[in-house]
Amino acid sequence: MQQRLGLSYKDAAHCLYLAEVERLKLADSAAKLMTFVRQRIHKILHELYPPINCIDAGDFDDYVLMDGMWKKKEQNDETGGPSSQ
Repeated sequence: MQQRLGLSYKDAAHCLYLAEVERLKLADSAAKLMTFVRQRIHKILHELYPPINCIDAGDFDDYVLMDGMWKKKEQNDETGGPSSQ
C-alpha cells in the first residue's frame, strides 16, 4: 500500500477513522435536525387544534369575509325578516 498509494498503514487507518467520525457526525446532526422538525410540527399542529375545533363546531358560521375582514353576519335571514334561530 505504501508503494502504490504513498501511504503507510497507520496513515491509511487514520484517514479511514476520520472519515468514519465525519460520517457519524453527519448522521448525528441529521437525527437532531429530524427531532427538531418533529417537535416544531407537533407544536404547530397542537396550536391549530382549537381553531379547527371551533370551525368544526360551527362557531364561525355566522361570520363572513367582507373587505378583507371577518364580520358577523346580519341577524336577518334571506327573506329579509328576523332570524328564526
